[in-house]
Parts: sequence; structure tokens; C-alpha cells
Amino acid sequence: MCKNLLTLYLGTSLLCGLISCSNSTDPKSFPPGDLHMVKAIVQAYDSLYNFSGLVLVGRGDSIIYQSAHGFADQDKRVANTLDTKFRLASLSKQFTAAALLILEQKQKVDFQKPVSHYLSDLKPELADRINIHQLLSHSSGLARDIESLTEEELGKTFISIDSLIQLINTSNLQFEPGKKWAYSNLGYIIAAQIIEQITGLSYMEALNNLIFEPLVMKNSGHESSTFQIESLAKGYVALPDSTIDAAYEDKSYVIGGGSIYASAIDLFTWSRALAKDGLLSKAQRDKLFSRQSGRYSYGWYIDTYVWPPVNDNTQAPNPHHEGGSPGFESKMSILTAHDMVVIILCNQLPSNLNGLSNRVINACLGFDESPPQADGSKDFFKTLFEQGVEATLVLTNKWQSTEKEFLIPNVDNVYLIGRGYMDAGDHIKAIRIMDYLIQVRPKWSYPYLFKAFMLESQGEIDKARALFAKVLEVQPGQSNALISLKRLDEKK
Repeated sequence: MCKNLLTLYLGTSLLCGLISCSNSTDPKSFPPGDLHMVKAIVQAYDSLYNFSGLVLVGRGDSIIYQSAHGFADQDKRVANTLDTKFRLASLSKQFTAAALLILEQKQKVDFQKPVSHYLSDLKPELADRINIHQLLSHSSGLARDIESLTEEELGKTFISIDSLIQLINTSNLQFEPGKKWAYSNLGYIIAAQIIEQITGLSYMEALNNLIFEPLVMKNSGHESSTFQIESLAKGYVALPDSTIDAAYEDKSYVIGGGSIYASAIDLFTWSRALAKDGLLSKAQRDKLFSRQSGRYSYGWYIDTYVWPPVNDNTQAPNPHHEGGSPGFESKMSILTAHDMVVIILCNQLPSNLNGLSNRVINACLGFDESPPQADGSKDFFKTLFEQGVEATLVLTNKWQSTEKEFLIPNVDNVYLIGRGYMDAGDHIKAIRIMDYLIQVRPKWSYPYLFKAFMLESQGEIDKARALFAKVLEVQPGQSNALISLKRLDEKK
């Protein structure tokens, strides 16, 4: 036996395991890992955490594991299936990027030319200084989110791409294009409009023409509130005392970067198209799967994964991306040396997406894995709501000191439940959760921010102002806090 580490760098991960070492050096000759363990892991997340969604593992042109869990529509008791359509959120970026690579392949765009060569509506201070390469690789210097540019609540009703461009025109560059990396959804809105200008089609029609129809991805597309999408899953949030519908979100405001839906089967089809010549040439696929700025390519993070026996020869590129929106999370991870893909789509939060993904990948690669244990969420939230933050900290400290740290709920899950209570209008429980998070993660801006929003809605203006200021202390320049403080100052 030999001790090995699986490093996935996907947001959480340094995973350990003990396995029998193989003498083979070609990962494509390895038999798939323990698929019985994959099944046990997924079933454990279903039974312990009510996982709702799809898990698919592909190797080469074959699907070697697939399972559907929970309901696409809980009220109507419509079960999730392999053809159910899920909102992909930021997984959408890879399709926008691929569409532009196809257009580059057809010599219709040049990634190094300034955006002003393609768009006339974007102000010169931006359009003359940014190119397509920088838009897609998050090195443009643009602000992160369109919401930071307006006091209007986006996502409630349709907004046109032209209106989004006008909002972007009110912004300034955060840094000189090409000099740094900073995630920007604005860049993908501009990329979507470039696609429209070059093709003469709407973004939806262009992606259908360039990608979805050639690959026969019948359950994929750009979401529009102007028509009903059949078999689209509804999003949910599982609270300790009930399950609620996730907040509605019109996807028009995240066009290009977060507006695509797809089924697990279609994403598997997509992964195979990216593994061979056809839709994209080898040169374009190499570009898509090579780092362009920081850890990012075009619509993908490019990290490294390893497999047993771990050494300098057992590691390879790992293109991957996650997406999250109200009620939905998604993840797609390509294990290049093994010609494998792991696709997980969820329509109920918290989804425990990272833990599930890492355990499944671990098992697929042959590391010794096991299903998760149940955490102490029931006792945690009962203590928090009935006795308060201090009593909850005493409880979690006790678990930690008695080697039961696994009972402490994941802070991301606790945050998502807090947001669920906030959306449901239960500000007492939501604020209690944010107060706990402020204690355990004092450098995390979101608990301060959302508590401030709730206090402002209750008329506690001075307390809200102090919390918005605290947000800027822990995250200088945070756009929501800046806008909120400006709004409160104007009301004086």
C-alpha cells in the first residue's frame, strides 16, 4: 500500500487516500475507479442531504455512471431525469467563449483587435482599450457585476443587451487591461453583443446556429422570459424547517455569462465535442484549454489534478468551472489524461456540490474514498434559533474539541440557508445566521452586507450604514456597499 494525495484545486480540495499502486503509466489504460463507491457516495448525499439533481461520469464516448435524484418540480412531483434542463449559471461562459473561437476559426473575429472594431455603442474609453482575449480571460479591467452599476434590482424583469451596454458605459476600468486578472461578468455581456454584431443574429439564435444545432443538443439554449422552456427544473432552498421556492431570476441581465440551460446528457455531448476535431480545430481547442490569464482560459479554469501512484508523471490539466444562481448549482470537470468528465447539476440549495464532486472524482481515479457522514445541522440550527449565537459557538467548540468537527455544518451551506430565510422574509432567523457567520468568518464581507440590507429594510439606517462601512473595511471597493452608502447619504 502507498499513501497518495489527490489535489484538485477546485475551491476546497486536498484529498487523501490509500490505494494499491499500479505499474501502468498510461491513465487511459486504467480501469475506471470504484463505481460502486461512486454510487454509494451519491446515494449518501441523497439520503443525508436530500441532494436534488443529476450526476454523470463519462469516459471516452461512454457514460459509465449516471443517476437522477429529487424533483424538477416538487409541487407537481415531477422527477428529475437525465433530460431535465438545469440553469448552468457561470458554466454558460464556456459556450460564449467557444462561439467566439468558432467565429475566429472562420476568420470573422480577431481576438487581439480592440472591441471598438466590432461595437460602436460601447464608449471609447472602454472599447478602444479592451480586446476579445481580455474579455474572455477576465483580464479586461472591467467591474465584476452589472448590479454594481445601478440601484435598480436586476433579475426581476427583462432587460435588453443594449440597456446593459449603456449601464456598462457608466463604469470605469478597475485596472489597465491585460495587466491583472479579475473575474468580470461584464466582459461576457460585451462578448455576447459582439457575437450578435458579427453574426447578425440574436445571442440565442447565434448559439443555436454555432453550437447547439450542429451538436444536436436539443435540451440546451439561452433562457429568455419571452417564452416557456419545457422540462426546465425549478430551483429550491432547503431550510431546516421547510423547503421554499428559490427567488425568481430573469436571466437577461447575465446574458453571455450566466443565461444558458442544458441537460446532463447534452453537457456530455458537449464534452465529447471538445475532445476531438470537428466543432473546433485542435489549435482552437488547445487555446480553450490553456491558461490565458492567471488560472483562467476562455470560460474555464485550468488547474491540475493527480492520480495514483502520485508522482511527477501522474498529473495533467483539469479544465473545470462552477456555476451558481438562486436554487441552482452546477459543476463540470474534465480529467484530460483519463478522457473523463464529471458533470453535476443541482436544483436545490445547499447542494454540497464541492464535497460531492471531490468524492466522486476521488473514487473515479482510484483513490480510497468513503461516503460522507451526517453533520449536526439539526442540533446546530435548533441551538442557534432557540439559544443564540454564543450557545451555538459553545456547541461547535465542543464538537471541535472532541474530534467531532465533521458535525459542524459547512459555512457556505449555513450562508445559503441564511439567504433562503432572507428571501422568504424571515429576517429574524436570517440575521441570527449572519451574526453567527460574522463571528466565525469576520473577514467575509457577505454576512455584513446582507445583514445591512435587512436592517435598512427595517428602518435601522444607522446600524445598516455601519455595516456597509464594515463591508468596505474587510473588502475595500465592494460595489454593493459603495452604492448603498451613497444611497443612504442622499436620503439624509
